[in-house]
Amino acid sequence: METRTTYWEFIQKHHIVIPKIQRDYAQGRTGKEDLRKRFLGNLKNAIENQEELILDFVYGMQNDQKLIPLDGQQRLTTLWLLHWYAYLLYTPNVSNIQNSKKKKGNEGDQNLKVLRDRFTYETRVSSSEFCQELCKEENFTKLKNTKGEDIRKNIENQIWFMSEWKQDPTVKSMLTMLGGNISKKEKEKNNRDECIEDVFSNIPNLWNKLTTDDCHIVFYYLPLDGNGLQQGDDIYIKMNARGEQLTDFENFKADLIKYVRDAKNENWAQVVEDTYKQNPGIGLSKLIDTDWTDLFWNEQTDDNKNVDIPFFAFLNRYFLNQVLVSPDINEKKIKTKENPSDYARFFQYIYGDKGDADTTIKYSSFDIYNKAGVINPQNFINIKNIFRVFKDHNKEIEEHLNPLWREKDNCLSSVLPIIKQEDSIFVLEGIKQIPRVVFYGICCYLETGSFDQESFSNWIRFVWNMARNSDIQTVDSMISVMNVIKETSGNNHNILEYLANLNATPSDNDTQEKEESSYRKRQIIEECMKARILGNNSLQVNSIYEAEKVFHGNIRFLLKDDNSLLTMEIIEKAKSLIEKKNWFMEILPFMESNIDNNEVISFTNKQDDVVKAINYNDKIIAAVQQYLVNTPKQNQRDDSWAYPLVTLSVENHSLMDYSTTKRIRKYFWWNNDYPTGIYLYKGSQWKKDDCILLASEDEKLKEKINKRNEFIKEKLETKEWELCIEDNNIDEKKISPTVNNYGRAIVLKMDDQLIYCAVDGYFEDSKDIKDY
Repeated sequence: METRTTYWEFIQKHHIVIPKIQRDYAQGRTGKEDLRKRFLGNLKNAIENQEELILDFVYGMQNDQKLIPLDGQQRLTTLWLLHWYAYLLYTPNVSNIQNSKKKKGNEGDQNLKVLRDRFTYETRVSSSEFCQELCKEENFTKLKNTKGEDIRKNIENQIWFMSEWKQDPTVKSMLTMLGGNISKKEKEKNNRDECIEDVFSNIPNLWNKLTTDDCHIVFYYLPLDGNGLQQGDDIYIKMNARGEQLTDFENFKADLIKYVRDAKNENWAQVVEDTYKQNPGIGLSKLIDTDWTDLFWNEQTDDNKNVDIPFFAFLNRYFLNQVLVSPDINEKKIKTKENPSDYARFFQYIYGDKGDADTTIKYSSFDIYNKAGVINPQNFINIKNIFRVFKDHNKEIEEHLNPLWREKDNCLSSVLPIIKQEDSIFVLEGIKQIPRVVFYGICCYLETGSFDQESFSNWIRFVWNMARNSDIQTVDSMISVMNVIKETSGNNHNILEYLANLNATPSDNDTQEKEESSYRKRQIIEECMKARILGNNSLQVNSIYEAEKVFHGNIRFLLKDDNSLLTMEIIEKAKSLIEKKNWFMEILPFMESNIDNNEVISFTNKQDDVVKAINYNDKIIAAVQQYLVNTPKQNQRDDSWAYPLVTLSVENHSLMDYSTTKRIRKYFWWNNDYPTGIYLYKGSQWKKDDCILLASEDEKLKEKINKRNEFIKEKLETKEWELCIEDNNIDEKKISPTVNNYGRAIVLKMDDQLIYCAVDGYFEDSKDIKDY
């Protein structure tokens, strides 16, 4: 059981040995000024205001009459330096030290003896020697007698001080912690309390306030069982797999424990065990350092035994998600730079300019977390449930963690953040928008505190389908999908039953809404359709899963009330269809029965995702379904008329690339003067003067179009000509459809030369049309 103690009580009972395996003393390093100022300020406040300060747990192992601290050596070292400095201020009569050795049987000053003999720093020989020299009576006396100098400069000027010690990282840090910047002018200029001398030199009776029974600075010592130093090494590595630069989580944890300890909120007691109901701060500290640390430790590979980075990343990701699903949050509010709200500051701190910015977070202030409202008992109760369920069912969770299709850039390696080692540096895997949404969905399920493999599998499948197919490209669209998951999360253990009974239908104004909103609504409708099929026909489970595996969870175009399309033959035929570059030509004959002659059908081929383009429009879905049912397995139709779409694409020159970037959409019967075919046009509305005829079913035009495209291809392959889409030198009259009645001409450019390639022929400088 742990023991509550002051430092002076502790060091008199135990011989503290900082072993070689531990890192150098770090709190005095350059760049740790804020850490020192905060820590020393807390110590000073406890002393002056007589307010109790609990410095968390110190874990240790007894070995050959020595105590090996496994965690807490940084705090122990700072307290040792503070006690040494306090005793330097305390000894009013240095002759007492000199005369004490002359008395028979007296081994010297007993307080110095405790400081010297019961604290050993073995990380380096020079570190150990320096600590010993500081506590020798004759050296201590000379330091006491020296007046008018900073303590650091005073030490460095002593005869016994070796210049090579300045190269020892631990000694350098100790000197900085004792005396800070040795320039008084610089110290006064900065006015920063970053060292012991600055903070404590004017506190009266400092030694007595640190060493008497009413000392208000305490910590808990928790001994760990062990049978030798080797086992102690193993435990130390497990608990302290950090690096010189990895103190962000330690600082956050220290501020968190202090906040919980000082908070007058009885709900914090629900986070910890019954033993710590009266002191939830200490209970939370133990929970973090033992059970939760074990969890992250076990998830790392043997080469990447690092705990702090993924632990801190998990908390940051969890907290950010809680902010993103807060009421009335949108991208504009959280990205504002002028008078940002507390939510906006937290979002910018965690999310940054990119979604995976949490790979480089540097802890700056606990205040930013607290003001964002994420430091509350309920969040930590949820986190406790997540960790407990994950620990008990991690293999089952990992088995169902990712979707069937497993896209490279949109998957999760684990529920817990993963680190990898690159050139001896630990690097955290970032998290993109779609996996971030899925991570939120996973947490929604696990924080309920219960787990069932079948319900978890159904829930994660729903979450992945929504995240993958809702067209997440902005923070707003990501937030919208997260809110869908939030709204349904109350039914995450029976999601199929919930969806089967949900009355989700397209609204009349879906086409007028933002595209991402329409994608999201259509995916919800699809999930409801699949849930009803699964509820009424268990034989369709494998078919639905196989289809989702092929089409990334987006199978609306395969769903009919009679389930006739959910056969493996149809699924394979659909797969073959979308893999064709001319897939739209395949379904063209089936479009006539689905639209009016004068109707223009528009769709957006989002991110080159053919399935998403098909599922975006009900009439295209109907045509695809007719194609799948009515065409033979081996398609014998003549596809030669679609050849122009292929020949227009040559290396580094693709007219279809242009069509995507310029929002050129789709193309259908314009009027009887235009043959049935495929047109390219830019903008959201069909304009006769903008269209370019790419392909036609008209037999007379096929040859002309092929000749034109072969001519264009030959010119482009010389690498001297290039497609010219917009240029001030283009003669609008030469590219107008009035010239050839079949759409605008395609323009080629080489230096100042232009060629206008119409369907019937091409123009150069002359007005006469030439045959290809």
